[in-house]
Amino acid sequence: MFLSPQGQSARLGFSALATSALLVVGLLACGAPPEPATQPQEAETEPAVELNIHDIQGRDHRSPHEGTRARTQGVVTALVERPGWFFVQSEQPDADEHTSEGLCVSTERVGGLHGFAIGQRLQLVGRITEPAGRGELPVTCLELDSFEVLAEDVPLPEPVRVGKRGRAVPDSVVDDDGLQEFQPDRDGIDFFESLEGMRIEIPAPFVVGPTSKYGEVTVVVDRGAGASLRTARQGLLEGPDDANPERFIVTGDAGSTIPDLNVGDAWAADQSVVGVVSYAFGTFRVMATEPLPKATASTPNHREAAARLTVDPQKLTVGSFNLLNLSARDDQEKFDRLARVIVEELASPDLLCVQEVQDDSGADDDGIVTAAATYERLIRTISSLGGPEYRAHSLDPIDNQEGGRPGGNIRVGFLFNPERVEAGRLERLDDPAFRVDPDKGWSNTRRPLLGQFRFRGEEIYAVGLHLRSKGRDNRLFGAIQPPVRHSEAQRTLQAAAVRRWVDQLFERNADARVIVLGDLNETSDRPPVLTLSHSDDPARRLHDLALRLPAGDRYSFVFQGQSLLLDHVLVSESLEENAEIVIVRCCAESAANLQASDHDPIWVQLDW
Repeated sequence: MFLSPQGQSARLGFSALATSALLVVGLLACGAPPEPATQPQEAETEPAVELNIHDIQGRDHRSPHEGTRARTQGVVTALVERPGWFFVQSEQPDADEHTSEGLCVSTERVGGLHGFAIGQRLQLVGRITEPAGRGELPVTCLELDSFEVLAEDVPLPEPVRVGKRGRAVPDSVVDDDGLQEFQPDRDGIDFFESLEGMRIEIPAPFVVGPTSKYGEVTVVVDRGAGASLRTARQGLLEGPDDANPERFIVTGDAGSTIPDLNVGDAWAADQSVVGVVSYAFGTFRVMATEPLPKATASTPNHREAAARLTVDPQKLTVGSFNLLNLSARDDQEKFDRLARVIVEELASPDLLCVQEVQDDSGADDDGIVTAAATYERLIRTISSLGGPEYRAHSLDPIDNQEGGRPGGNIRVGFLFNPERVEAGRLERLDDPAFRVDPDKGWSNTRRPLLGQFRFRGEEIYAVGLHLRSKGRDNRLFGAIQPPVRHSEAQRTLQAAAVRRWVDQLFERNADARVIVLGDLNETSDRPPVLTLSHSDDPARRLHDLALRLPAGDRYSFVFQGQSLLLDHVLVSESLEENAEIVIVRCCAESAANLQASDHDPIWVQLDW
């Protein structure tokens, strides 16, 4: 396995600081090399044991020979400049598909990668180690202390073909035995481990996760044949019992360039992606070692979604949109992209709940908390594109206590069209559970915002939310199986506090019109959303409008090829009957370089 210097933390609300911290931890865990050695390392005196690569790997996630000084042979298949590792593969595999024939080699003790080349047959001597980042699978590694070049320009071992005409890929189970049994034919985590460090071929790939800002794209084999729970765009929906282990994350860590690819892009049946299986930041990936063939682009579908918005001027239109850490310091292109979505894709809703609005100085930790300049610039850009002269309805957070991102003080806010909507009082949730309490993990939580509005003389309440991120959860392909959703308990407590707040509105007015909306960082079937929607009194229940949509359209975010519904609009009984909802497909399925945001916005039209 290999820890990539370009690996990413699960975004889903992760901060840039968390990403950086994981990078440092990962590189330390895997022995990231210092500057190339200028003096030879002290020679090892312990005799080396002759072992084949498949013996080193064994039938498990840890080598049965961990700690042994070994001698082995293999052909160099990939070079990784940082952290100075290369991969070798045996030319004479055994008959056991459960034992990998590939191995990662650390060059720290021999001064780095200088002199190594793809196609060399090498005799290698070093110690077998299993470094692992916190919560991650161990990395089977040979810490090289001496080597001999036996031949140059040796043909590379044939890649293992995966899919319907090769090794079958598990398509629902990541692990169901706590890593106690090694079952590559059943468990996705064991399947990838059995190919650790090996060359593989992914025929007829189909993009289910767009190219990320880290330069990686997620695909399924054979154009997704056999994959279940597909979206309307043929992405992969995460299901309660289906974590989609058939996903292959393809990276450029071995020197290849990953182009901007969108969900739905595909390669022809006779085309393949070839690379070496590695591991980074809690997930397996395939480092492309050959240039990717040119993919056939999918047909952009956001125009199709926008055409479904039939605006009735007699009805209230409401939107929810995560603005991806917007601050006044961002370049104009980002403001243009976001404003274009609001005007052209969301049809300039009367009331728009926005999340991830930073203070005016962005991530700089300088005591500034106001976002007045950020809002003003966004509103001005919207107006220049033909949208209304919105007004911002927002409250500044307490510096570095309520803002989520350190220094950024991100917040929830409302934009409203004063020609259509009148704004009243505004307040943050004042509940003991939301006060800073590190033991409960409530520090740096984005405070929910309650806005009172009037539309055509009728009062309506909107609660804007951005619940706790999934940053503390165990990784899907990590060392702890099944993964623990640590952050879910915090989101459930937040949801319960908001639910009490909503109930207070109903106590004052049993017929109150209430909308709860925003980035909940959670799917409809999990306790936080269920806690928000539930009430013992049917008249006080909140209805998750996304559940009206066909199953294949219930998603607003795509993470490493899994399509998830993280953004929600819940409404009271008085607003539910005639409500319309559209999740506008204009962001989440596009390559990061092309996105306005990583969340698709939601548009709702209400009549009562």
